[in-house]
Amino acid sequence: QIHIDQILFGNILGLNWSDVIETAAISISVLIFLLLRIRDIKLYAFDAQHAQIIGVNTRLLHYLLLAMLSLVIVASMKAVGIILIIAILIAPGAIAFLLTSRFETMILIAIAVGSICSLIGVFLSYHINSAPAPTIVVLMTMVFCLVFLFAPRNGILRNKKNFSTNLTE
Repeated sequence: QIHIDQILFGNILGLNWSDVIETAAISISVLIFLLLRIRDIKLYAFDAQHAQIIGVNTRLLHYLLLAMLSLVIVASMKAVGIILIIAILIAPGAIAFLLTSRFETMILIAIAVGSICSLIGVFLSYHINSAPAPTIVVLMTMVFCLVFLFAPRNGILRNKKNFSTNLTE
């Protein structure tokens, strides 16, 4: 008896402790794997051929990454729904990419953006009486639009200003 709204938007208030423990266990195990294999993952992400040549089993790594992604999606679908899962996978990374070109800094910015938007989104959804997941998605979309327009390195309006300044010189 699952309603389509629960699949799309989740039901964060309907979770029981077994759901929370299951999600935490999967998240912690994925995080530990990522921390243990971060060098191989970075090498595979940026140059898969080089990783394969130096002895990294890229085929196994590829399927392990897909399996972990699937586990995280399935574990968190009950709480936040498919829409927020997709948004949380894409938006923080895209925002961080627009703000920096260093990989380690990008990861930290993505974690910060995802966490802050989630906390503010849940708080805001309580006060405006809306569902938490769509509120978080809207908030992340607004942050992305602002960064897309005004980012110091890649912002559209920032680059337009620099482009028009270069034309006049």
